[in-house]
Amino acid sequence: MISILLQEHMHPFIIYAVTGTFLGYGLVFLVYRWLQLDDPRLKAQLLFLPLIIPVTTYVISSSFHVNPRCLLSVTGSTGLPFLDRLITGFCVVSNVAAVILTPLFALAVSVAIIKAVVSLVACRRLVKRYGLVCTEDYPQLTATLRQLSQEVGVTTPGLIMTDKKYAQSFTFGFWNPVIVLSKKLVESLDQDELHAVLAHEMAHIVRKDSLFNWVAVFLRDAMFFAPVVYWGFNRLLGEKEKAADDITVRITEKPLAFAQALIKVWRMSPKSLFADFSLDNFSPTPGFAKDGIIGHRVQRVIDAPGVQGLSSRAAIWLIFGMITTLVSILLILC
Repeated sequence: MISILLQEHMHPFIIYAVTGTFLGYGLVFLVYRWLQLDDPRLKAQLLFLPLIIPVTTYVISSSFHVNPRCLLSVTGSTGLPFLDRLITGFCVVSNVAAVILTPLFALAVSVAIIKAVVSLVACRRLVKRYGLVCTEDYPQLTATLRQLSQEVGVTTPGLIMTDKKYAQSFTFGFWNPVIVLSKKLVESLDQDELHAVLAHEMAHIVRKDSLFNWVAVFLRDAMFFAPVVYWGFNRLLGEKEKAADDITVRITEKPLAFAQALIKVWRMSPKSLFADFSLDNFSPTPGFAKDGIIGHRVQRVIDAPGVQGLSSRAAIWLIFGMITTLVSILLILC
């Protein structure tokens, strides 16, 4: 039973994860250079693909009973001796790596599941501990939140004010989003800066980033053994934040105030991974704390670049084409 579980389920997924993330990020950056993409929305979507490709490929191979042990080496020769040797060598190395990584994979999936559940419980505890902000307590803040909700066309989210001594500014909730701010942060911002911070969180709500973050962090944790996962994940976070930045500047029309708010949030943010570890699935912030990333975001906000993205139809076809290409390659090679 255990042997079947390893051979038919764990080994194929490990091979798909290691190979799929490596090929996926390589293809993404080739597309970047080829199309000269500067739209952070599309770039974030493309950077998410290498995280879901291994799962997609595994589901397809399991559903249609595709042999996970190197399809080409099982079905026959390609007719090219060099390519045949390359594929056979790849198969051998992949299966050996899968055997070695199986215990780590089992541990990683367990930790990923626990972290994902803990993050949901931690958010519930925030609501229970602090409660939602009442209009009587923060009339100007709640009025600004209602105004922003009307501008972007979403239901007014809940608002929680924590007593943390550092900056907290994130959103959680899949269907009923809640914005979390720390009193320390609110007290350090002027009116325009606070308006910009709220607008930024509203941008995350419009983009459904809470669900996006939760799934992406879970997949990152489950595939931590893949060499390029963390590298690609940090870039994914950067593009996601840039996309929210663009929406914020468009809503507020005050890039300088938003830039100042970004700097203040960065200065007050914890630089340790474990400061809010239980909320990591909703607020993965280690990358935000790096000087280079925040400096680039501030400069970009001030410069207010005009982003020229692909049309929605072209973007959909591009994403579909990349998914089809990567899944096909993995099913053939692995």
